[in-house]
Amino acid sequence: MKQNNKLPLWAWIAFGLIGLAVLLLIGLGVRYYVITHTHSALESHRTGTWFELAPEGAVCGNGEPLVSRMRLGSENKVLVFFYGGGISLNEYTAARPYVGMTIDIEPGFYAADTDGEIPDWCGVGIGDDVGFNPFRNWSIVVVPYTTGDFHVGDTDYAYTALDGSEAVLHHHGYDNYRAILDAAMPYLGSDPEELLVAGYSAGGYGAAMLTDDLLRNYFPDAEHVTLCVDSSLLILGNWEEVFRDVWNAPEELIDRIETPNLIVDFMSSLYETYGDYITFLYIGSVRDGALSRYQNYFNTGVYATDNRVIWIYTEYLRVMIEELQTKVPGIGIYLFDQLPFSIRPNQFFLTQHTILETNTAFWPLTDRVSVIRWLHSAIGGDVRSRGLYLLR
Repeated sequence: MKQNNKLPLWAWIAFGLIGLAVLLLIGLGVRYYVITHTHSALESHRTGTWFELAPEGAVCGNGEPLVSRMRLGSENKVLVFFYGGGISLNEYTAARPYVGMTIDIEPGFYAADTDGEIPDWCGVGIGDDVGFNPFRNWSIVVVPYTTGDFHVGDTDYAYTALDGSEAVLHHHGYDNYRAILDAAMPYLGSDPEELLVAGYSAGGYGAAMLTDDLLRNYFPDAEHVTLCVDSSLLILGNWEEVFRDVWNAPEELIDRIETPNLIVDFMSSLYETYGDYITFLYIGSVRDGALSRYQNYFNTGVYATDNRVIWIYTEYLRVMIEELQTKVPGIGIYLFDQLPFSIRPNQFFLTQHTILETNTAFWPLTDRVSVIRWLHSAIGGDVRSRGLYLLR
């Protein structure tokens, strides 16, 4: 008698359902792996849209939680942008944060929170999404600055407030930077076609000092790297003491301090390590009103500037440019003299401070070329210096 080996219909249905369930589980597993283990953008954050980064533990100088912003681009190109906002290097400066963001008239030395900065400035200047901005399709990670420590501090600094109470300035710039990059990397790859590390004012210091850390720990496979420092020039003889005793900066950074000019020290150190792998760029205003005021405080103890003392800053700039050109061969320089820094008559001939995060970045200020066009051309290999004649 012939045996019937056909399975009943219910069995085929059961096998089919089991197969579908297995395929569904495999699909869910793959999706989970893609989202959690690769650098693909999460579905909730669309390309071209700014979204919030609020890493746990990141804190402003005044103790408030630190919130940053990030934008995903359609190109495999990344900008890590360090914001500026003053400096605090002793008890006197710690007790005097900004009252507001208008630094030409307010008495403060540094920003203690992100008011007026995040998210207001993210879409201005280099972060603008206008069609003529060549960086509009780049991913941008903003590193806010509220800690008065050039983004390298790691301590709580006790001081006496102006009202006589005991207070603390949270010099957590380095911790904040690390927390923000850790939060941003799930959306990015470690191998961008282009990596631009840029910063203005105190953020320029952060960019110069932390580029090596970015390359070693976050973007080790970047095809090409550009470092662009915007308006960062302060001369101080005891930087090492400030870094160690006030900010508790990483010792590896302290070891690279050799002169009173940190930008020269850190850019030349990077050049010695990476050579032409990094394109080096510096932007500066020839009579920078904000930096001349800080420098006058460093030199004389008076936190003020005017048309009469600006020549000291300009001479410091002249010397720094010469040192950079000697120690960092091939560096590109862009100098400008946009007026005015202030409407006050005694400060009228002082120039604008910083440019990358302002709409002025698109103005053809020097040699009929905007700083954005100059920067983008340099990334593409056309590295030039413009405006050196302004120092004469």
